[in-house]
Amino acid sequence: MGKKIEPRSIQQNVDTFFKILNKVKAKPTPTTLVFQAWIHRQTGEVKDAPPSLDEKEWEQVELNCTYDAEKKEIRFKEGTPLSLHPLARRVFKEALHTFKNVIKTFRGEDFAEQIRHMSTLSGSASAVTDNHLIASAWHSGDRSKAEELLGIGKKNLLPQGTYLFRKDSFAEILEQQLSSQREGEITCLTVTVLGSDKKVSDYTLVRTGGSWQIYNDDPQLQQQGFPNLTALLKAKKNLFIHPLYSPSESCADAER
Repeated sequence: MGKKIEPRSIQQNVDTFFKILNKVKAKPTPTTLVFQAWIHRQTGEVKDAPPSLDEKEWEQVELNCTYDAEKKEIRFKEGTPLSLHPLARRVFKEALHTFKNVIKTFRGEDFAEQIRHMSTLSGSASAVTDNHLIASAWHSGDRSKAEELLGIGKKNLLPQGTYLFRKDSFAEILEQQLSSQREGEITCLTVTVLGSDKKVSDYTLVRTGGSWQIYNDDPQLQQQGFPNLTALLKAKKNLFIHPLYSPSESCADAER
């Protein structure tokens, strides 16, 4: 078994990926942008500018950022870094996997709008933690898929309070409606949780103005707000108990 990866290392690298995206100031005209990043060969730390330290300790890699106009989403792909220590490769792959899962939750009418949307998350320690929480328990799929992941209909039912993040059609429609009615960025997510008596429930989380709340059929969003996702989950700790962590395929590939 390899050395355990510290969550802080992942969070720092995710924040760096946001900084790289935020270098796009004007509306981009190409559909693909190429950025340079530098990875520490031993630790996997990522920098968005050439490090002033020993060049032998760092590996340069290209990061390709493309915009899928049909799906209205940004895609992030890296070149293959070479000469990395196994731990460094795992840290880099895990951070990139986390970042990719986070940006899947955002949509924009064009390249520049999507980057502006995500730029509100960069530079905040609590926001980076929120991003990591979402990405670490993110599972794409509909309600049936979520129930399957929670063990419904199987012998090995997961513990009560197990939850996962996704984005269902209601969250997508609500995000569009609230965005047309209110100023500022709106993000809506779905959290699916296994409750008592094997009952699965969906809750819609809304992030606006730096505050998170559970949506309760109130378009004015006057429900209790929390400064970050961690605070919301803590306040509802009897409901949301066990996150269902998503497998990091990219990290598994790096360990082979």
